Amino acid sequence: MPTIGGMKGSGFYDRNSGGQRASIETVLPWVDAAAAAVPLPAGSDPVTIVDYGCSEGRNSILVANRIADCLRRRNAAQSVRPIFADVPTNNFNQLFRNLEDDGRLTRRDDGFFPSAVAGSFYDLLLPKGSVHLATTFNAICWLDSLPPVELRPEFVIYLGPRPHRPEVTVAPETVAAFGTQARRDLVRFLECRAAELVPEGRLLMATPARDGEHAAGEGIYDVVHDACIDLMNQGRIDGAAYRRITMPVYFRTLDEILSPVDSVNGPLAESFRVERAEVERVAPPFATNYEQTGDMTRYVDEYVGFVQAFTEPILRDGLESSHDPGLFAAIYDRAKERLRATPDRYVFRYIQATTLLARR
Repeated sequence: MPTIGGMKGSGFYDRNSGGQRASIETVLPWVDAAAAAVPLPAGSDPVTIVDYGCSEGRNSILVANRIADCLRRRNAAQSVRPIFADVPTNNFNQLFRNLEDDGRLTRRDDGFFPSAVAGSFYDLLLPKGSVHLATTFNAICWLDSLPPVELRPEFVIYLGPRPHRPEVTVAPETVAAFGTQARRDLVRFLECRAAELVPEGRLLMATPARDGEHAAGEGIYDVVHDACIDLMNQGRIDGAAYRRITMPVYFRTLDEILSPVDSVNGPLAESFRVERAEVERVAPPFATNYEQTGDMTRYVDEYVGFVQAFTEPILRDGLESSHDPGLFAAIYDRAKERLRATPDRYVFRYIQATTLLARR
């Protein structure tokens, strides 16, 4: 079973995924390059494109439309079959509402035929040799399972001490176990995509990552952790339950991402070739708006909404025994108070690694 059951639903993720959208917009030229390079099927067969980790669809539909436009520039009559994939508990209802709002469920005559598939992307989701272009954004940082080690309870994520948090002690063997699990998961993800892609099909991966200085998880998980500790000290969160919560996430370096397709030792070197790979920092809209306007209230609301969209489902799973109906609202209200009081403690750096692979 996947370690995460989808993002916060009821349209909340869509409304609070401006950061993810900004990260996707930075790599739209990569999307264009991939769409320009994929082989077109013979005759009237459609091009099949898949987005792995679509969530509620707002951002995935942007990419699907972009790909369709690129393909039509190559062949005006080209039909396109976009498939949106996510875990079975994902809010697919919102995905299809977004498709309807976009007109994609009522204009079948333009050759755009969307559908969805439920399942973990660490498994095969589609027939072998059926996909022309695969994308995944902000998704492969989520692990298929937590590593088989006794996790230390000092922090909700494997990230160890940092200059502003010398008190955080995560055991080196825990960090190493997360790295091993992340490599195993990435190899499995690539094996499945290699099976699904046609020869010369493309796989575009963009994921929160680490660079030489920082990891994308810094700041955002700090503020959640500190808010939970505050409520635990108030007696509103059961300490034993909270200490069992570990976010199933890992931020890879670019070298870690490329390791499985390394031309010398990579287990998938014969399946893929690397066309382009880069790491960059993306300015999330809430940070940019704050720098321009100084509006702290808006910054705090948008920052915490962004974090809540993907952390609340995991906290709910870990704290499901709580009978406090207002607990989760209190966690994120406290996170806002923390952020407002000491914003420099919770600086978020949207570090993104992007890789374009071609199926050999």
